[in-house]
Amino acid sequence: MRKPVLGVAVTCFPLFKALGRPQLTVDTSIVALCKRKFDPGSNFWSLPGGKVEIGETIISGAAREFLEECGLKVNCLPLQPLIPAFCATEAIYPHFHYALAHVLALAPIHSEKGELPPLRAGDDADDVCWVRCCKELEKSPYSRLALPFLSDLPLVGPVESVVAQAKIIAEGVYHGQSDSY
Repeated sequence: MRKPVLGVAVTCFPLFKALGRPQLTVDTSIVALCKRKFDPGSNFWSLPGGKVEIGETIISGAAREFLEECGLKVNCLPLQPLIPAFCATEAIYPHFHYALAHVLALAPIHSEKGELPPLRAGDDADDVCWVRCCKELEKSPYSRLALPFLSDLPLVGPVESVVAQAKIIAEGVYHGQSDSY
């Protein structure tokens, strides 16, 4: 019999402070990814995440998993008080059925110099990095940085479509709000 397992996948965009504006802004042209070290999906890039532990909420599990895999504390955002995931995907393996709740997160500003917060691969990731979501030139304070493109990486499952959904939500819901992220 298969055991159900709840997991989280974190779509994390960086924040920046636009010149002349008091509030923080979300940069949805860049997202954090990790290269998986172990199966399923070893050597493929995916959204950081993992299993929710007993006693954790989806949001606290997502924040813990991002810290473990990427070495960075982020603010995981509930979109509605009772529904913190913006979509769900599933994977069925021989011994368990894995349901993933996708959570939106924002990385803190690293410096006023336009640098992205540093990421550090945890023990179950081969690598972690910030990547560009698309090849079109977007207005971003980080546009001068040489970053890989999402579409050029070997990805696990529906990463591109999940990131596209997260961009729409982040731009519609969190764009231009105050520093209260």
